[in-house]
Amino acid sequence: MVDLKESKQQQGKAKPTGELAAEYAQWQSNDRRDLIPLLGYREYWYPVVLMKQVGKHPKHVKLLGTDLVFFRGKDAEVACISSICPHRGGNLAEGECHWEGTITCPYHGWTFGEHGELLAVLVEGDDSKLPELGIKPRMYPTRVLKGMVFVWMGEGDPVPIEEDIPPEVFREDAHIKFHLEYWMCNWRQSVENAADAHAPYVHRNSFRVGQFPISFSGPVGPRSESVNGRAAVVRNFNVRSNRIQGQDVYFTKLGHKWPKSHWRKLWTWMFKFALKRNLKAQPTWSVLTEKEQAEWGGSMLHLPGMVRFDNRGYTYTRHAIPATEDLTLMVYYHWSAGTSWIAKLWESFYWNIFHNWMHYTNFSRQDMKAVVNQHYDYPENFSSHDSPLVIWRKLCASARDNHMGESTSSAEDGQKAEQST
Repeated sequence: MVDLKESKQQQGKAKPTGELAAEYAQWQSNDRRDLIPLLGYREYWYPVVLMKQVGKHPKHVKLLGTDLVFFRGKDAEVACISSICPHRGGNLAEGECHWEGTITCPYHGWTFGEHGELLAVLVEGDDSKLPELGIKPRMYPTRVLKGMVFVWMGEGDPVPIEEDIPPEVFREDAHIKFHLEYWMCNWRQSVENAADAHAPYVHRNSFRVGQFPISFSGPVGPRSESVNGRAAVVRNFNVRSNRIQGQDVYFTKLGHKWPKSHWRKLWTWMFKFALKRNLKAQPTWSVLTEKEQAEWGGSMLHLPGMVRFDNRGYTYTRHAIPATEDLTLMVYYHWSAGTSWIAKLWESFYWNIFHNWMHYTNFSRQDMKAVVNQHYDYPENFSSHDSPLVIWRKLCASARDNHMGESTSSAEDGQKAEQST
């Protein structure tokens, strides 16, 4: 077997030549990863920025390789405009919001309203005829939910936002906190990170695993099924009963046991009561309707790039959104189970002093460290635990971008694409 790793110097860029070319072409022609766009899918709603981050000055964000500018409208909502001024390409991200509900280009003073209408050309005076010509920059529909600004990036008409956003975001009683950060990698590998058995090893020194030890996952991996052409849901994987172990495993061919030591157990005993209570608790998503649970419940991957797990006391959702080919915006949703004002007050306090660090910094950045150093575009040898990746990559064929112009609904599109694969 020729070692392709020695020939490929940069992931996704350098290609083997000479005697390696034929072998490279053979595996690549059957590899679904090449069908997943580097800059993601456009015909979707995406979380982008917290509403509180959009203030008196324009807020610039690059999303799917596109430069966007957010500013406040007159109704206190948030408008999203292309950063490219339609006059001569001035950068609206460097502009000013001199008046409520407007943004002014820093080059020639073209001033636009929250719906994209040209209101004035400051360098020409009030008798300028340009505002009458209907010149407009590209505007992107927005929706603010739970303090998060969502934006529609598609060329087509926006679909109902409920298709793309977890259902708890629309519940009045749901308490949701968000955390945003960037990973220096492509969005594809950051999504696929959650669909394998890396956790017992990668997270062995995390505080979370220190609370609830994970020794191994066993040789038989989970199985996923596609739901509505939008989600790959794990159906036979009970995280608590199958994965939380804590005992040694002796590897006969290796001649050693794992873990090598038990120093982590010095504090694990303190969390035994919490673990027992956690195992008996109902999933956070059990309050959703049966239809919502089918698509959004449990452990799953969801288009256009979400990872989702239930941890009983809270549900963890991580949305990987391409900014550029080598930079991914990670938006975390933390949905806690409590609905009373006391529970919400406690959760906010607990989030700020500990939980945000514990799960979304300490735990998830261990994922980031593994992913950013991964050589993603090489031939793979799957284990049983990688089977959810197969379903996910097939699911990507049902993305709306692949069915633009068809008259069927997105769910029907997904079902057709699923059948074809």
